[in-house]
Amino acid sequence: MVLVCGGCERGFLHDVPLLREPNDTECNPLNIPKKFHGSAALTDMFLGWEADAGAEAFRLERKIGGAWVEIATVGSATLAYTDSEAVELDSRATYRLIATSGRCESAATEPLGLFSFPKAPTALSATALSSSSIKLSWTDPNVLESNYQVRREVEGEAPEELPLLATNTETLTDTGLQSGVAYRYRLRALSQARDPSPETTATQWTIPLPPTELRTRAASETSIELLWQHPNPEAVSYRIERRLLDTGGPFVDIGQSEAGA
Repeated sequence: MVLVCGGCERGFLHDVPLLREPNDTECNPLNIPKKFHGSAALTDMFLGWEADAGAEAFRLERKIGGAWVEIATVGSATLAYTDSEAVELDSRATYRLIATSGRCESAATEPLGLFSFPKAPTALSATALSSSSIKLSWTDPNVLESNYQVRREVEGEAPEELPLLATNTETLTDTGLQSGVAYRYRLRALSQARDPSPETTATQWTIPLPPTELRTRAASETSIELLWQHPNPEAVSYRIERRLLDTGGPFVDIGQSEAGA
């Protein structure tokens, strides 16, 4: 206390209580929030944590390549938050959570890094190289993807997932295929958390095998019959071309024959 003269001419003193400023060093310790976790959607980050009896609120902070920025303060009854701002495809955001009570606060949680979904690969094309191989090419728009995933489909058969491709891959040659068959490919990128991008697709036929054992015989004075072996179960038709030996010149298309004929 402080003794103050409240009328010294009369020769007595009064007791007046001393007023003190709040002292932040006297905060009761707050627990670090427990089980801080998260997951990603396309461009949303879902965050969650456990309740704490000593906390009045929770402050959530985010960092994307720079300084920590407060993005939300929620009451103690709130144990989840969805971050829908400033998170783009193919990006990484880091979060931390702090419990608060009045002017007091806990230490921050360990930083939690989350990857958003990757961008879809673009400009996918499929080119038949032979009767048993197709080459896929695309543009990789991502920086943070972990792999590319390719799924191959043939009508009437179960889809087949091909081995994962390394980051930054932009081509694939698929071999061991059947001749004259249409193959459909589904391509997508995977994030570091194995979350997939939207798919992009392409369809291509392998080159059919040429007919074999072609032979001819005169059917009449004005007609010739052609015979051959049919090695392509999936072929739709055969194109027939003719060239006259005595006059030379290029081959000329004279018609088509149904497959199996």
